[in-house]
Amino acid sequence: MAHVMASRPVYHNSISNTIPSSSSFIVGFQNVGNTCFLNSVLQCLLHVPPLRAILQNRLHSGKCPIQTFCLFCRLENLYHQVVKATSALQPLPVVQALSKIAPGFRLGNQEDSHEFLRFMIDGLQKSCLQGLPESRFAKEVVQQTLVYQIFAGKIESTVTCGACGYVSKTLDPFLDLSLEISSLRADTLKCALSHFTKKEVLDTDNQYRCEQCKRTVQAVKQLSIHTPPNILTIHLKRFDFGGIGIHEGKITKHVSFPDVFLLADSVSSSCTRPAEPAAYKLISVLVHVGKSTSCGHYFSYVRHPADSANWFRCDDSSVTRSSLHQVLQQNAYILFYQRVDPEDMPATAALSSSPSSSSFPSSSSSSSSPSTANLNGLVGPHKPISIAFKPRSSPLPVKVIPPPVKSYGPSPPPPPSSSSS
Repeated sequence: MAHVMASRPVYHNSISNTIPSSSSFIVGFQNVGNTCFLNSVLQCLLHVPPLRAILQNRLHSGKCPIQTFCLFCRLENLYHQVVKATSALQPLPVVQALSKIAPGFRLGNQEDSHEFLRFMIDGLQKSCLQGLPESRFAKEVVQQTLVYQIFAGKIESTVTCGACGYVSKTLDPFLDLSLEISSLRADTLKCALSHFTKKEVLDTDNQYRCEQCKRTVQAVKQLSIHTPPNILTIHLKRFDFGGIGIHEGKITKHVSFPDVFLLADSVSSSCTRPAEPAAYKLISVLVHVGKSTSCGHYFSYVRHPADSANWFRCDDSSVTRSSLHQVLQQNAYILFYQRVDPEDMPATAALSSSPSSSSFPSSSSSSSSPSTANLNGLVGPHKPISIAFKPRSSPLPVKVIPPPVKSYGPSPPPPPSSSSS
């Protein structure tokens, strides 16, 4: 693997934690035909601090050998358009490549933002790996890309044989967590995470073939988080589907979520860093309003990249100031949390070791977090670094780019054919 890294690194272990002042503007994206699903995802991604630093410093394009389509280069191009923008803009580098990024998506159709987010993350990962021979796609290389350093964690699956007691453990990477909220009790993020990691009995038609005693027996399976990611992306499963693509309805209840929390009860006992509890701070929230993915609207709330006390609502071209209180009242669809230093957490976010005690501070206590926050990036796989914010007596003056006064103008040109770059 060493000679692969020397010829073309697929990761960078010194991502800057400096947020340039020129990147502090909040810019809206014009809706060019039911593209709110796309705009809301882009706002969340562009406000992920370590990804923002990569785009700002051109860490990918400076080494990219791809001569045709590269999603990472296009996202970087869009980021630098945003930095220079004087009004809301059309996200053309992404819109024009929609059919390449998300096969089956068509400009003008209403699509699901979570599905598009998955396509975006997968596309960025492919951009990191393109140019390498397939024979070199070793697991160690795949899991050391910029994308995996930022978004990936590992899930541990433990199966205990009911006959001989043999314990089988497997590890699988994940880029986001999809949590069930259909249960009446799943009205908090903590409950949804507890449901994700609860023990499941494998019985009847779902019995387990034990590797030790070579029998098909009843067993107990449990999932846990073995390696917490730097950016924890949580998808709350609000949509029920029956059959193939037949929509049955949306779960509209409010699921409360905290500004900061310690990921305690869901972490595996064999966690790679058990001495350092996984502490997280909210950085953006994506919201869906409406009855279904084919009938509704998406917008997002993002934490300001240079001052964690400031929140903004990004609704297509419109960007307006918000507050943490307003953010926590939303019926979230996708949550983005960044891993921070546990020492920077409020005292109320105490580590929980038993299901009865809460590791989630109340929203009132979260507002009193210390002025030093750990909001920007990593220096290696799964290692957060700190960035200090100076205390302010008044809110940071922020330049909010207004939407255009005139009409949005002509629609963007159609997506290029598969043969074009």
